[in-house]
Amino acid sequence: MLRSGNVPKANALHVDLNITHQKNCSVLVEFLRVNVTDPRTLLLNYSIVQIGEDPVGAHNGTGSLDPGITTIGTLFTPDPVLIVNTTFVLLTYVVNNDKVPIQVINKTFDVPRCLSASAKRDPHLTTFDGRHFGYQGLCWHTLVKDCRNVNPRFEVTGKFEPREMEGPELRSRTTQVNVRMDDHLISLTRDNHVLVNGRAVYTPKFRIDDDNIKVYRQADHVTFKLSEAELVLEWYGRDHSLYATLTSADYIGKVCGLLGNADGDARNDFTKRDGDITKDVVEFGESWRISELGC
Repeated sequence: MLRSGNVPKANALHVDLNITHQKNCSVLVEFLRVNVTDPRTLLLNYSIVQIGEDPVGAHNGTGSLDPGITTIGTLFTPDPVLIVNTTFVLLTYVVNNDKVPIQVINKTFDVPRCLSASAKRDPHLTTFDGRHFGYQGLCWHTLVKDCRNVNPRFEVTGKFEPREMEGPELRSRTTQVNVRMDDHLISLTRDNHVLVNGRAVYTPKFRIDDDNIKVYRQADHVTFKLSEAELVLEWYGRDHSLYATLTSADYIGKVCGLLGNADGDARNDFTKRDGDITKDVVEFGESWRISELGC
């Protein structure tokens, strides 16, 4: 959330800001030209400073918005130690081609705790708390779901199927991801097609459930956003890879599945469906297999 700082002078060229999380918990800071018809180039000098961080080590950079260019961005990876309840300060100095100062922006934005997880290829999994493991399971498994109540608000499941044999050992990979939220079932296929309750949807982006669910189709992947849980999924079907980002404080430590519980402690990530903790990967994985869905 952005909070306004210094108010730009009247009639001055100025740039607005947009802040979004990325799949690896980096932060994309975009500079947006407000007056898109102005013919002049905007030169930017910016500094992103994390509270508690030595300003000398801040994320600094430059850029330009040439005529006709409305947006440029920079990626910033916050310090994971300081990320909880941390405010970042962004100082932007905008000048025109004559290098005459026309605007100084001083804005702050809060970046909540961000945890990322993934299930990639054959599949190699990484939990929200950073535990890496391989699991060669088959059929449908729970990747992550709401574990606050008996009836979860959402559940993300993945289908594991065998890949071409390259030796005596079975190797599987993720071929489809389903997201269930209340009465909605969104399916993401290996060809990056999207189905809602069994019906294909071909529009580039759409929303469901009063904007609580947002889906964006792009050339090589599909982005799914669940606003309530602040859960973002990026599915690269042809690469058999899923990336998940969780930022909601309400769900930290209150999810479960193959991607762990997101409580900050990787030692208890192998918590089975029945609540017991195991050290055995196969025992852990099989506990999250959804037998009633078959293969």
